[in-house]
Amino acid sequence: MANHVFVVLTQPADGMTAEFNRWYDTVHIPDVLKIPDFVAVQRFRFVPQRSGDEPLRPYLALYETETEDIRETHARLAAVAGTDRMPFDPSIDQAKSVAWYYRATMDRRTSETVHWPLEHRRVLLEFTTPKEGCDDEFDAWYVTERIPGMLAVEGIASARRFEFIAPRPDLRPLRPHLALYEADTDDVPGTQRRTESIRPSAAVTSSPAIDPSQVISWFYEPIGERVES
Repeated sequence: MANHVFVVLTQPADGMTAEFNRWYDTVHIPDVLKIPDFVAVQRFRFVPQRSGDEPLRPYLALYETETEDIRETHARLAAVAGTDRMPFDPSIDQAKSVAWYYRATMDRRTSETVHWPLEHRRVLLEFTTPKEGCDDEFDAWYVTERIPGMLAVEGIASARRFEFIAPRPDLRPLRPHLALYEADTDDVPGTQRRTESIRPSAAVTSSPAIDPSQVISWFYEPIGERVES
């Protein structure tokens, strides 16, 4: 299992969604997977949790990277991005693309009640921030309370934790920690409501180590199969 994930959020240019998806699937993904250390990718589309929900960006690509030096890995990518080896298409709004590298801090855990393979697979990205000086308490709470509590929610199938790692000193994350969940659901709003009714000790408002105002979560659904390099 890859030890890093490269979270890429993108948006098509106005009126060019079909062209954007075609370019991303047939041109951009093959270009990225030629870069050493990028081992696989899957693409997703935002699914609202509530009426009126808006994502930061509507499209997500989760690139799996296997590396011991994320700066070197990113430098290889940056060296070819925008060149004839990795050209960008007019169908992508480059100014709105955002991306972060996260390093795995916990092996993937799975629910004992969900049947595999998942019939209606979705992913839930949960970005969080510990309160200042509470990193150890935050990590302990996440491992002993939050993750087990989420895996007890009907439809939540797996969980894995990550922390931001900067490929350059000037880059900052959306949030420093990421929990990546798989869910088996065709009712995202219902699943979201169940996560909000989680046992009290696992709720984001229960731990003094987490800043609940900084929690950001989005559901996405696959729009293609996982592709390996």
